[in-house]
Amino acid sequence: MKHILSAFLPAFLTLPVLAVHDGGFLNKITDEYVTPHHKFFVQPDKQPIRVLFILSRAGARGAVELGQRIPLQADYLLTPNHANLAEEDMYESAIAGTTVLEKKRELAQKLETSRDLYVIGNFDFTKLPEDAQFKILSAVRDGAGLLIVQPIGFRKLPYKKLYQEELPAPAFLNGFPFPNEKTVLKAWKVGKGRVVHLAFGSSFIPHYLTLTGPIPVGNTWRSQYENAIALAGLSARFAAGRETEPESPVVRVRDSFNNIVTPPYSAGTLYKDEIGRNGGYRVSRISEASPVGAIRIAAPEVVRGEKPFQGSVSFEKPVPADGKLRVELVDSPFGRIFFRRDLPLKQGVQKTDFTVAKADLPTIAGTVRVSLLAPDGRTLAMEEQLVFFPNRTLDDYPQLGWDTISGMNGILFAPQLLDRLGWTLGLTHPSPGGTNARDMAILNQKMVPYTVRIGLQKSKTGGVAQYRWFFLPKERMKDAEKLDGDECFYRPEVQELWKAGIEYRMTNLPKYGPAIYNLGDENYVDTSGGYGPSDLQYFREFLRKKYGSIEQLNYNWRTSFKDFGEVPHIPQKTAVDSGNYPAWGDHRSYMETMYADCHAFLANEIRKYDPGALVGAEGSVPGDLEKTIETLEYWGPYSNTVEDEVLRSFGGDRVRMLWWGGYPGSHGGRGAYPMPLLGDLVRGTVNGNAWFSTQIGSNHSAFGCDMTIADYVKRYLPYFDRLRNGLAQLMIRNPMTDEGVYFYWSHPSNLACKVNEACVNPTDGLTPLIRYAYRNGRGFEFVSARTSDRLKKAKTVFLCGASALSDKECAALLDFVKNGGTLIADVNPAVMNEHLRTRESNPLEALFGKLGFNDAKKPELKPVSIPGFKAALSGNAGNYSERQYGKGKAVLLNFMLSSAANTADKSTPFDRFIDSFLPAPVYKVAPGLDENAVVRIRHGNGFDLIGATVPPARLGEKCWIALPGKRFFYLCGEGFAGEGNTLELDFARSPFLCYSVFPEKQKEPEFSIARGARGERLAFFGPSLVSGRVFCLELTDPAGQVRRTFVFDRAERAPVIRIAYNEPAGRWKAVLTDVATGLRKTGNFEVTP
Repeated sequence: MKHILSAFLPAFLTLPVLAVHDGGFLNKITDEYVTPHHKFFVQPDKQPIRVLFILSRAGARGAVELGQRIPLQADYLLTPNHANLAEEDMYESAIAGTTVLEKKRELAQKLETSRDLYVIGNFDFTKLPEDAQFKILSAVRDGAGLLIVQPIGFRKLPYKKLYQEELPAPAFLNGFPFPNEKTVLKAWKVGKGRVVHLAFGSSFIPHYLTLTGPIPVGNTWRSQYENAIALAGLSARFAAGRETEPESPVVRVRDSFNNIVTPPYSAGTLYKDEIGRNGGYRVSRISEASPVGAIRIAAPEVVRGEKPFQGSVSFEKPVPADGKLRVELVDSPFGRIFFRRDLPLKQGVQKTDFTVAKADLPTIAGTVRVSLLAPDGRTLAMEEQLVFFPNRTLDDYPQLGWDTISGMNGILFAPQLLDRLGWTLGLTHPSPGGTNARDMAILNQKMVPYTVRIGLQKSKTGGVAQYRWFFLPKERMKDAEKLDGDECFYRPEVQELWKAGIEYRMTNLPKYGPAIYNLGDENYVDTSGGYGPSDLQYFREFLRKKYGSIEQLNYNWRTSFKDFGEVPHIPQKTAVDSGNYPAWGDHRSYMETMYADCHAFLANEIRKYDPGALVGAEGSVPGDLEKTIETLEYWGPYSNTVEDEVLRSFGGDRVRMLWWGGYPGSHGGRGAYPMPLLGDLVRGTVNGNAWFSTQIGSNHSAFGCDMTIADYVKRYLPYFDRLRNGLAQLMIRNPMTDEGVYFYWSHPSNLACKVNEACVNPTDGLTPLIRYAYRNGRGFEFVSARTSDRLKKAKTVFLCGASALSDKECAALLDFVKNGGTLIADVNPAVMNEHLRTRESNPLEALFGKLGFNDAKKPELKPVSIPGFKAALSGNAGNYSERQYGKGKAVLLNFMLSSAANTADKSTPFDRFIDSFLPAPVYKVAPGLDENAVVRIRHGNGFDLIGATVPPARLGEKCWIALPGKRFFYLCGEGFAGEGNTLELDFARSPFLCYSVFPEKQKEPEFSIARGARGERLAFFGPSLVSGRVFCLELTDPAGQVRRTFVFDRAERAPVIRIAYNEPAGRWKAVLTDVATGLRKTGNFEVTP
C-alpha cells in the first residue's frame, strides 16, 4: 500500500495544476461525424450488445464506424498508444483525464457496469492494471465476450487457462472476402463466455487502426473497408454469443467502389451482403466474368501541364461484338468525372488507342477509367489506372497542418481536414520511396516533405557536427561515423553525405507535386563551434572571399599578416578580451555563412530532382536573416517581434507561416479566439496558416479521436471560414501603406552589442517603435545595406543600435538627409564599421557631431528633460541634439527608446514624442487604445484596408480613427457599415475587426454564368479583376449542397467552372461576394445533362 500511495501521490498533486484543458477530444467518442456506410441490420436489436471498447485513441474512429453498421450500446476507454494505459508529460498532463490516476479511475468506474462484450483494439491487454484484467476475465467466465483485435500477427495472452477449449471456426468465415490473406480469427470457450482473437498480420503496428488492418488507399478502399469492418462486427457478435448466421436475409450487392448495384452486373469483383432479421449477416465475394478477359491500360503515370495525353487499352480476348469503349478521367478521391469520350469498337478488336484531356481536373490525382459498353449502353467490363498531375501552385492563403492524412484512414478523415477546414498542405517526413506522399496525393493533400533538419552544433573536437543524420539511407550511416565529428559543411565528403540524404529522401516525391520542400523545423547553428580540424582551411577561404585582400583584413584586424595562410582562427573569448572584435565577428559570420550556405546547397540539390521547387525552412534560428533566406522561397517566423517584421519587410512573396494551434500551454493555443493567427495576419508577418497538430490522438490535435473537430477548435470556425473565403487573401494581397517611415536593419550591429556595452542592442529601440506603430496604425518598413535603394522612398529613418555601419551605408544615409530626409539615431551610431572595427572618427560626424568609438559610453539610466518630452532614460542625458544637413535633419537622441517608452511622463507620452518626427498620418488613430493593440493599414486599388486586434481581455474597447475626409466604410465580408469622417472600431463582440474604406459608395458585384452541359467549361462573366480586390464565388447544386468555392482577385485565379458528368443537372445557385465590401449578389445558371 505504501508503494501504491507513493506512486499515485505525484500525479494527484500535479493534476489540479496541469489538467487545465478540456480532455473530451482525447477521452470521448461521439457519433456526431457520420461517414458514408452501409448498415448490416434490418431492424434494431431489442437488446443491443453492451460493449466496452478499450482502444488506442488514434484509431478509435473504428468503433464509430462499427457502431454505424451494427446496433451497439457502446462505452469507450481510450489509451494514448498501443502499449500504455496513460502517459504523463508537460503536454499530456495539461489535458484533463489523461494522467495515470485519472485513467485508472475512469477504467475502474467503467468496469463497474455489466457488459456483454469487451473489445481490446490495438492495445496490449496485459498493460491494463491487474485488477482490471481480473474483472474483465471474470466477466468472461460469467458469460461475457472478450474480443482482442490485433492489427499485427496473432499472439496469445500469457494466461494458459484461457486457451484450453478452442472453438470451431464460425461459419461466417467461409467465403468471407478477407482484407488480406494473413487474417486470422480464433476463439476459445472460457467458462460461460468466449475469448476471440482477430488478427490481420500487418508488418507494422498501424497507429491509426484498432479494429481493422491496413488497406491500400484507392478507389476500391471503401468496399474493402466495408468488408473489414463487417468482419469486426461479426467477430464482435460471435464473441458476445449473438447470432451471426442470417435468418430470412435481405440481399444486396456492392461493386468494388462500394456502390449498391442491381443486375445485370458489370464484370469484375462484387460483394454480396446477406442481412438477417436476427442481426446476423454474411459477406461473400462474387466474380463476374469479362467478355474480353483481362483489360490492361497503358497510360503515363505522371502528366505535367494541361495538354491532352495519350493512352491505349488492350483486351485479353477479342471484342465479341460491335460496341463502344468509354474513356473517362475521374478525380481522386471524389470520383467526379471531368472527361468522357465514347469510341467505337469493332468486333474482334484487341487493342485501341485513346486521347484524354485533363479537362480542368482540380485534384492532384485521377484515374483513367475505360469501360466496355454493350450496344444498349450497359457496362460489360471496366478497368482503371491511376495518373498523377503534380502541380505546386499554392493558394494565396496556404494552410498547413503538422502531420498529414494517412492512407490507412484518410478517406474517412479527408472531409474533415481537407474539405471542412481547408488545410490542404501537410508536413511530414517522406517514407521510403515516397509512399506516404503518394497516398496523400490520392487523397488530394499536398505534401510538405520534412526532408532534413539542419543543426550545426559544436562537435567533440570543437568543430561542427550535424546533430543527426536521420535522413541518410542506412548504408551511408557508416560514412557519417567515419567523419569522427569533423563535419564542417564545406568538406567535400560532408557535402556528399548531404547529397546522398537528399537523393534518398527525394525518391519519387516530384511525381506527387509537393507544395514546398522543408529543410527543417527549429534549425539552428551553434557559433561556438567551427574550430575543428578542417575549419581552419575553410575559415581562411571565407576571409579571403570576405575581405578580398590581406591588406583589408590587416586594416580591420589591426595586424600585419603577409597572406591569408598566416591568419589564425582566434577563439572567440580571446578575440573579445584582446579587443579584436573583427576576428570575433568573422568567426561568427563564418558560422552564419556556413548555415546559410547549407540551406542554399540543399535547396539546389532538391531542385536537381524537382526543377522549380519551392524550398525553405520554418520556425528556425535565422542567423544572418537576409543572407539565409536569399535563395529560399519559404521561411517561418520565430515569434520575435522585430525579426518577424524584418522578415515581412524583406521577405517579399516568400511563404511565411508560424506554428500555432493546439499547444496546451504555449504559442497562444486554446484561447477563446484564434489570436495568434489573427494577430499575425493583421500584422502581415505571416501569409498562411500553420496548425500544430492535425494528428488524431495527439494532445495537440485539432480533432477528437472520433474525427470530430475538437470543441476548442469549433470556437474558431467562424473566423477560419471568413479567412479562407477571402478575408485572409484580402489582407495578404494588399500591401501595407508606405508612409515613408523606415527602420534601419543592420546585422553587424546585432553582433556588435554582444562584444561591447557601448553598442546597444538594436531590438531595444526597434521593439518600442514597432509597438508604437501598431497602436497608432502607422506604416513602416525596414531598410538595410542590401536594400539601400529603399532610402529613395523614405522620409524618416530610425537608426536603433546601429553601431556598426559601413562607409557605403554612411554615405547613403548622408545623401538621404542631404536630400530632405529625417534621420533619428538613438545611441552611438556607426562607432564601428561593418566588420566591427572600432572607428577613431565617425563618418556621420556631419549629422551627429564628434563620435568616435572612444567617445561612446555605456548608456546609464538617469532623468532627462528635452523639449516636449520627460522621462528617466538610458543614455547620455542632456546630449540630445538636432542638426540641419542639406535639406534634411538629423537627430541624435542619446537615449534608449526602450527606457523612453517605459518611463515617459504622463504629460509627455512616448507616442506623442515619436509623432513629432513623422509626417502626418492619412489615418489618425485616437489615443487611448490598449498598448498591445494592433492597427495595420493596407493600401489597395481604390480603397484602403484597416485591420485591428485587441487582447481578448479588452473586449468592449472602442477606438476612433479620423479619416481623410468623407469616406464609405464596410466590414469586410459582412457589408456596409457607415459613412463619414470618422470610423469607430467597436470591439464589443470580437477582438478582431477588418474594414475597407472607399471614397465612393460601392455597388454589389455583377456577374453571370452561362448555361451549359455537364462536362463542359461554363463561361463566367464577372467584375473587372484588379490585384487585391478579392472575390468569393460559391456554387450550390440543385439539392442545396455547396460544390465549389473560388477565391480570386486576378485572371490567373479566376473561376474555371466545369460541372462533372456525374454531378446533378438542373438549376444551380451562385453567390458572388466582394470580400472587401461584403456586398454580394445571387444568381442562377442551368446545367444540362
